Amino acid sequence: MSKRNQVAWFSAGLALLAPLCAIPASADVRISNDPTENMTCSGGVCSPTAETAVLNVADLSGLIAAGDVTVNSAGSGVNAYNIVIAAPLSWTSASALTLNAGQDIRIEQPVSVMGNAGLTLTYDKYNRDLYFTRTGSIQFWDASSRLTINRIRYTLAADLPTLAREIAARPQGHFALAKNYDASADGTYPSSPIPRLEGVFEGLNNTISNLRIADTEGGNVGLFGSSHNLRDIGLIDANVSTSVTDGSFVGALAGSNSGQILNAYSTGSVSASLNGRTATFVGGLVGHSSRIIRLSYSTASVSGPGESGGLVGKKSQGIIERSFAAGAVTGQYAGGLAGFDNGPVENSFALTPVSHAGSHTYLGGLVGQLVSSTVRTSYSAGEVDKSGNAGGFAGDYGDAAFHCYWDIDASGHKHGTAFGDARGVKGLTTSMMKSGLPEGFDPAVWASDPNINGGYPYLIANPPPGQALDHKRSAREH
Repeated sequence: MSKRNQVAWFSAGLALLAPLCAIPASADVRISNDPTENMTCSGGVCSPTAETAVLNVADLSGLIAAGDVTVNSAGSGVNAYNIVIAAPLSWTSASALTLNAGQDIRIEQPVSVMGNAGLTLTYDKYNRDLYFTRTGSIQFWDASSRLTINRIRYTLAADLPTLAREIAARPQGHFALAKNYDASADGTYPSSPIPRLEGVFEGLNNTISNLRIADTEGGNVGLFGSSHNLRDIGLIDANVSTSVTDGSFVGALAGSNSGQILNAYSTGSVSASLNGRTATFVGGLVGHSSRIIRLSYSTASVSGPGESGGLVGKKSQGIIERSFAAGAVTGQYAGGLAGFDNGPVENSFALTPVSHAGSHTYLGGLVGQLVSSTVRTSYSAGEVDKSGNAGGFAGDYGDAAFHCYWDIDASGHKHGTAFGDARGVKGLTTSMMKSGLPEGFDPAVWASDPNINGGYPYLIANPPPGQALDHKRSAREH
């Protein structure tokens, strides 16, 4: 992709984000423990009578026990825009619940569909989204229940072997993880459990823990070998490795992804044999990405003989936005966030120690080597090995940077880059990095607190693990 087209794509992405800040966070129908207010319910349909409305969760549960219920964000001459699940919601009847929002649906607390029931979610898929906070999820006790999102029926799977079989039968379909799954019972997979997905996977903010892959085939290696759209999924204590490194793409979630990765994370370790060739791309979340990674993170340790990154090994074109990494990285082209990057990065960071593997290395706190790309309002604060071509921010930087920073003390480097133009990248001491938001960081996107993220700036909509979201702030910025 030409530089002109990259800029056009990046600008288009920002244009899509702009409307998200236009609607006040108070314009919601909130399903909560508060008394029902400004809502009218009749014939199984609940609608707001004011832009700010509350539907008591117990009242809603009572309605679902009696039959199907639809909750709208718009009423007669009134539009509350969003629907927010702000209290735990569960039901055991076979009744169906429909949430019909003009803009966002935000799941801040667990939703448990405990019977053979149905859940339908409708929102503005062009400009808005289905959004889960750290504490929100949707779980189905019966995988034969019905899940429909924006008029598309999703196939539910309660375990990984079933999910793999369903996707193998219809790789272009839409699939969802019904509940949390512990993959310990599966043993160690000799290759990717799901070799190819051309459709959509929706994790519903559930987790897969203890995934073990010891690959002996090479190619695309991860939970998904190659994938298109993955979202709302966490991998806990994954251990993914390959011994075939010639031309391999290795990541905990996916070997390669050609679509969007949204609200995904991984912990554990990802590796490729260090005696292999350099055509190996290893990332904590994904080995190779050619499109979009948003609101995602990885704390997995990463090691490989070629391009290695805390979040992604190689990103060709595409965007990384509001994401971070915090696991140790070892590689030849190694970066705290990405090993090799050829696309825009915005509002992202790495707290990752970076070390070298082999010779002729390019090491950087954020990226190992970056070409034909722009980085904005991002920073790195991990120790960077002084071997080879190393910089506090990047080993080799080939384009513009705006309001970017690296921690001089933590990195051990007084220079932001070993090669390339370092204008727009500024070194700060640790105390300066932790004293508040650096110049250019938007306080609607970033926050600083001495008790969060080790005192370093963090993303409001994608906080460090264990930190709850402020729903009012994150809703404006999702």
